[in-house]
Amino acid sequence: MVGYPEKRVVAEAGSEEEKEEYFNSTCLVSPKGTLVSTYSKTFLYYTDENWAQEGPGFQSTDIEGLGKVGFGICMDVNPRQFKAPFEAFEFSNFHLDQKSKLILCSMAWNKAEEESVSATTSTTNPATTTTATTTTTTTTATQSTPGSTPGEEGPNRNQKEDGNDNDSDMWEDEDNDETDADGIQDQMTQYETIQYWAVRMSPYYRQKTKPFQEAYVVIANRIGREPGACFVGSSCVLHLGKSGPKVLGVLPVNVEGLLSVEI
Repeated sequence: MVGYPEKRVVAEAGSEEEKEEYFNSTCLVSPKGTLVSTYSKTFLYYTDENWAQEGPGFQSTDIEGLGKVGFGICMDVNPRQFKAPFEAFEFSNFHLDQKSKLILCSMAWNKAEEESVSATTSTTNPATTTTATTTTTTTTATQSTPGSTPGEEGPNRNQKEDGNDNDSDMWEDEDNDETDADGIQDQMTQYETIQYWAVRMSPYYRQKTKPFQEAYVVIANRIGREPGACFVGSSCVLHLGKSGPKVLGVLPVNVEGLLSVEI
């Protein structure tokens, strides 16, 4: 799965004229190189609103060999425009209703910077994309450095997080041997980031349906810095089970890498 700016040429309503429309999109390509699905971001961040239109809505698609697959892009997991109630959980409720078994999320998730970042930090980096690739037995998330696109979104810390905070089991397989200050700060950033993503999937843990509907979420995020943004990495695979979220694999906050997890 690859994220990209999409241009569509469409007919003007009631006219023979054509116009261009732009979307923040991802495409899923099969192992044979054929296009399987395209998804356009539904909830736009303010930087998206400068150039892109909202997609038609969240999407879940039956894909041969994978089952019901859902897609998301960054701001999609947040409340719409940070104005909707936190507990509306629009994204996760949609995928629970659609019985999505695998949810693929392409991210450019950052934390607020207390000081400005030099414009030379990342503008010399080649443009890169965030990808997540899946098979029936293995899930892979690729974490990359930022390219030239604007900084993307993280959570709105002013909103009340009404979710499952009892998530100590999420981290039982994690190595917490870092003792230096930077390492501890990175661990806290990673913990808070993944905790927030897991909380946004709360409808899966609260469901009353039988049989219980589990799911897996693959999140591929950027790392590094660019002016005004510090990306938090933490690409991961989450299992959404009856007892809550569980981290099946995770990459560091600031290291490029390829994560492979059997599900």
